[in-house]
Amino acid sequence: MSLAWMAAQVLYLFAPLLVSAVLAAFVHRYELFRVLAKPIDAGAVLRGQRALNDGKTWRGDFVAVVGSIATVLLQKHVIGTIAPCARLGSTAAASAGVCRNVARCAGGRVEACRVESPQSSASRSS
Repeated sequence: MSLAWMAAQVLYLFAPLLVSAVLAAFVHRYELFRVLAKPIDAGAVLRGQRALNDGKTWRGDFVAVVGSIATVLLQKHVIGTIAPCARLGSTAAASAGVCRNVARCAGGRVEACRVESPQSSASRSS
């Protein structure tokens, strides 16, 4: 598995997190969704200190969830409907564990999540 392929996998998997972080910074910078800019802890105090600071707002949660969902939908639209682990190589133990967990959570069979790496499928078609 090439380094470029592994970097693409990491970027694909972390894209929802990265997009929602950039979106949160943009929303904070331009003061969008002001009505949601209220602290999550509502000023609660624990042991003489605020439970959370003023930077942890409902606006941040909203933007993170909406940004992540939008990114996943965009990935699905651009890449298409694929097996949950189709972009992960079957040789890595971590990806096999992810495949099993995703298949269990989705109610599917673990065997259906078996995916070959691009190198093995290319050599088989030759």
